[in-house]
Amino acid sequence: MLSRVGLLGCVLLLVGQAACLDSSGIDLDDGDDADGGVDDGAGAHAEGGGPSGNGGADEGGSSGEGGDPIPAEEDPFDPPPAPPMLSEDELAIIADGVDDSLGNASATYSVLMVGLETGQVVYAKNADTARKPASNTKIFTTAASLLIDGEAGRPLAGVYATAVNGGVVQGDLVLFGEHDPAYTPWFGADSRQGLDAIAEVLVDSGITQVTGGVVARGEFLYEGNSVGTMDFGAERSQTANAFRQALLSAGISVSGGASTSSSLDPPGGQLLAPMPSVSLDAVTHAINVPSHNEMADLMMHRLGTAGGGDSTYASGFQTVQGVLDDVGVAHDGLDLNDGSGLSHDNRVTPRHIVDLFRAMSERDVWPAFESSLAISGVRGTIAGRMTGDNTYGRFWGKTGTINGVVALSGVLFHKHNGQRYLASLLANNVADSTSARAALDGAVGALAKSHGGVTGLPATPLLDRVEDDHNGETAWISFRGVDGATGYLIERSADGRTWSRAEARLVHETTHRTFAIDGQLFVRVRAVNAAGESGPSNVLGARVSEGAGARVLFVDGNERYQRGPVPENPLGWGNDAVVAHAAAIQGSFESASAAEVAAGEVDLDAFDMVLWGLGRESVDDESFSDAEQPIVRAYVASGGRLFVSGSEVAFDLIGEGSTADAAFARDVLGIDYLSDDASTTYLMSGDVPTDVKLARFSKLGRHEVAYPDVIGPATDMGTSCLRYAAGVGGDACVLTDHDGGGRVVMMGFPLESLDDPAVGRALVALLGS
Repeated sequence: MLSRVGLLGCVLLLVGQAACLDSSGIDLDDGDDADGGVDDGAGAHAEGGGPSGNGGADEGGSSGEGGDPIPAEEDPFDPPPAPPMLSEDELAIIADGVDDSLGNASATYSVLMVGLETGQVVYAKNADTARKPASNTKIFTTAASLLIDGEAGRPLAGVYATAVNGGVVQGDLVLFGEHDPAYTPWFGADSRQGLDAIAEVLVDSGITQVTGGVVARGEFLYEGNSVGTMDFGAERSQTANAFRQALLSAGISVSGGASTSSSLDPPGGQLLAPMPSVSLDAVTHAINVPSHNEMADLMMHRLGTAGGGDSTYASGFQTVQGVLDDVGVAHDGLDLNDGSGLSHDNRVTPRHIVDLFRAMSERDVWPAFESSLAISGVRGTIAGRMTGDNTYGRFWGKTGTINGVVALSGVLFHKHNGQRYLASLLANNVADSTSARAALDGAVGALAKSHGGVTGLPATPLLDRVEDDHNGETAWISFRGVDGATGYLIERSADGRTWSRAEARLVHETTHRTFAIDGQLFVRVRAVNAAGESGPSNVLGARVSEGAGARVLFVDGNERYQRGPVPENPLGWGNDAVVAHAAAIQGSFESASAAEVAAGEVDLDAFDMVLWGLGRESVDDESFSDAEQPIVRAYVASGGRLFVSGSEVAFDLIGEGSTADAAFARDVLGIDYLSDDASTTYLMSGDVPTDVKLARFSKLGRHEVAYPDVIGPATDMGTSCLRYAAGVGGDACVLTDHDGGGRVVMMGFPLESLDDPAVGRALVALLGS
């Protein structure tokens, strides 16, 4: 069932493709550096040397060519401690608090609260009694979509013509969209921007005229009303008319008018260009954060065809049931009649929701799903709710409101013990919605309080290095200790998305050698003390080798994400940009923090290629510091190949930087600074040949980009490798070759914000071999 039936899993290098909305009949939701404490060995290899110091274990298997010996076992560690259960006294205090809060509003309740780490039932009240869920229905729509296609999945979309002769489309130009939600303000500066982008690409390819008309074929969302009811025919008509206007505005003459077809079969003829639809991680965010009814209903139709059925709510629900079977979630009594929750015939229990959250947390789509949720006090339908110290930024969830119904479900990141708690609260027969919302919020607040015991979680560590031992098996980890920590939990993952406690190691030093998992290893670190565990550090990783082939280093320079923190990261967790960079790298790699490079602990000359991720590092954070600039300059001058991405680098170095900063940008990075904001999230090909014709960036809820830099080549040795489409114009990527064999590829936005991994691979490949 989880293997997609149909074409949705296809990756198109012209990026984009994929995306849903709530009412009483109307949904009313939307209205609503730690210093010190570093143990000996931090920032340097432990006694005996690390991978670049001829160290490693004296015993064990043979090493690969040029690598350290394979140790007989990894460095000493203890198993991770079992997260403590709440005591009976604590449970009683929570129960009293929840009951008191729910007693403040007249309604019938079904509630379940469970520890995600422990599985402990914290509170239950009619947990298996089905209620109307309102927009909590969207939890099932979005989770099933992610589980079927993954976060990078997207609807198929493209522009087709029967024939093209000398830049003239003979007959109709057909815009095809398989449940395509791309044309809403959630994914562009305005609803038409995606259509303007495709028109720009068509002009760039030489199209000047359409002898027929424009046909919108399939199912679309144009503009989109987050609290409205989906009218599929009206959305098709709006899309057709808007596309025709986009063509005319771009200078393409269209002889005929605009028409529609409801067929979901791709048209025959020539595919002129795939459309820039949207990846499912961004779509789920655009559904869940504002509670977007129309987009959710469109996605439930898409689920119907994904399961091999019709584009209907009934077929979509059958697909949801099959997905729940696949992930082990019982669904007796579950009944969904739409994707949004507007239907008063939907029925869900809190156990359905909590069990689905738990199943999602064990899969690689969890980060995307988690990031799709509204955040208390910060964003979405709970931006103005639960703003107290114990809950601000700590409850990530989905709301729901229709006549007589109020719902709230999600995950609480506990301030005092560091654990996560799943909560689902469904209120029916509600007399007053405002009072009911306050009652549900108060119940979450009762769970979020400190209930005695030790308090004061440690600060979050900074991970400095994951270094390949070049023996095909092991990697060496180094991180900075924090004050008050009694130990550190090294969490290990094979993909950087799925984190299992069984793979974690409790250690007491700040260096550790461990084995990769199936040739690859991603790591993050938590500090531990008597109160619990800190938030996770930045993620670093390695794909281990036996010493042969090019050496590639990823440098994590995005400290702003954790230190800021940025809006989508209110709790100051470390970033995971290494995951996207790893997906773009062919072959082995290892990684380090920019601070470790600046301290002289990493020899860049040992690497054939360096990928430097800067996220949104800007003036206050320094994209390239005074300490880093000479190191990078020397690396490029000696023939090194450097890939840099970040949305504020040119603004920082040239727009606001010193004379020396600007010289570094121009002489080393090879760029000029043209504008602070490209006013678009669409990309098209530049002058360097790639397979990228049209692409999207800015991953909502995770790596959002508000001000992508517009850059240009600083010398005649530079060439545009990507341009911005449907915005202010200008280059998004510049490739510069230097005397001595050095090459720099500089991007005006973060690589991790691309919504198609294939585009990242195409851009990193420009470094050559």
